[in-house]
Amino acid sequence: LCALLRAAGLVDSLVQIVSLESQHAALQQSALLIIGNMCSDEVDSNAALTKAELKACHGFEELLSHLFSPDPIVQAYALGAVQNTCRESDYLGVLWTLDLLPRIEELAVSTEPHVMQFANGVLGNIDHLMMEEEAITAIAGAERQRKALPYTPSPGALARVATAAELLGGAASEAVVAAAARSALARQQAAKRQAAKEEAVRWAASKNRRLRLLLRNLAEEEAAWQEAAAAQEAKKAAELELRKAAWEAAERRKAA
Repeated sequence: LCALLRAAGLVDSLVQIVSLESQHAALQQSALLIIGNMCSDEVDSNAALTKAELKACHGFEELLSHLFSPDPIVQAYALGAVQNTCRESDYLGVLWTLDLLPRIEELAVSTEPHVMQFANGVLGNIDHLMMEEEAITAIAGAERQRKALPYTPSPGALARVATAAELLGGAASEAVVAAAARSALARQQAAKRQAAKEEAVRWAASKNRRLRLLLRNLAEEEAAWQEAAAAQEAKKAAELELRKAAWEAAERRKAA
């Protein structure tokens, strides 16, 4: 069944549903539940394929705003989906960037049994991943870091997480809002640096074009000057030949 759903392009559609405004809560509950099940290795032996598609469309970040839903069912389904997808270092980086652990720890002591269960499952997976990362780093961390491609979270999804956190309120939510603001500022600064680099490249290219044009103009002027000088020399030589011929003619007349 999961293979058929993947083949039908359902993963991307589910992510789009999850990213909708909160008035579509019932639809989002179903989407979160389906994503969580499709990403479960217990439900689908090829769940890794679903996770790869989810990553390609930045689905993980879209799950996170629902951790701040006032609806415990939405919280539970979102946590279940996060639990089944969070064991990747890229996603750990997203959770760190948004300072989301305090919120997950809040949910881990919820009075709602399923919310508490899935939140503790998320924390357990994070702990397990951190231990794996430490072991990998100890063995060949530097080489791995050089080869790893950077994962860039969706700015729109991060903004939705901050908005949801702000609406819910509380200390953990405030931490997320502040972290999202820092992340947005860092992206803006990175974009400015990139724009400055591109402008420098364009300026250098423009400068090189101007330099080439100047050199070409100088070469053309040099060629024109040499041509004029050669013409002047030829004219002087011709005049000299005429004067010489006239003098020789005068001398012959005198001799005659």
